[in-house]
Amino acid sequence: MTQKYKTMEELKADLIGFNGTEQYHKLTLTPMLATDGAAYLCKSAACYWLADLIASYQIGDKVKGAPFQIWTVRVEDDKTAVVKMQEDQGERVIVSQKIGYCDLPAGELKLYLIDNVLLLPDEY
Repeated sequence: MTQKYKTMEELKADLIGFNGTEQYHKLTLTPMLATDGAAYLCKSAACYWLADLIASYQIGDKVKGAPFQIWTVRVEDDKTAVVKMQEDQGERVIVSQKIGYCDLPAGELKLYLIDNVLLLPDEY
């Protein structure tokens, strides 16, 4: 599959039009839902794995019950990445996971998980 986005700036520019949502989408086998923008991101950038990763942490004691979660994925030029979660604008990292390979473009991307709904920061 050809990568749709060559740069993170291209990807972020494609997401600019999302603010709010018209419906909620089921992306994983968990109760977690996604807004139109988060669902579009997963589909257009082929990163359903990121939604799955976020959903997988929701049952762990470190994350369980945190109503406002900030998830950041930082992709390096060599296609390795680190996914981190912080709570409600806090500085302390609650979760950090290294990813050996991903096909997102290099750069940083943020998502929020608020009350079990995954959304883009502009949709907040």
